[in-house]
Amino acid sequence: MTVRAFSHDALILLRQYHWPGNVRELINRIRRAMILCENRLIRPIDLGLERRHYFRHSLTLEQARHIAEHDVIKAALARSKNNIREAAKDLDVSRVTLYRLIEKHNICRHHGDKKLIQPINAA
Repeated sequence: MTVRAFSHDALILLRQYHWPGNVRELINRIRRAMILCENRLIRPIDLGLERRHYFRHSLTLEQARHIAEHDVIKAALARSKNNIREAAKDLDVSRVTLYRLIEKHNICRHHGDKKLIQPINAA
């Protein structure tokens, strides 16, 4: 699978991280992420930026909610092997609500090479 871009969460962290190692640290983290990433989007975990970095820098409540909601949805989809009905039940929301949240967070679900959901606002 080819890495295409950074996830929203990763972009937030890239902008907010202090980068004590300067541009060399940035380059090394991105190279590492490209090697370790198992998805099309590089996530914070691929960059090696732990959760504690979210809170070292100013983060709005809206950003924190977005990050948490995204992570919980992704985890539920992973546990259910991308089964919407099971993930919605796990999250205690309707399937319609889960579909809306998947679209809101531009979460793609893949099954092999077949794309099951195409985000509408992939920007």
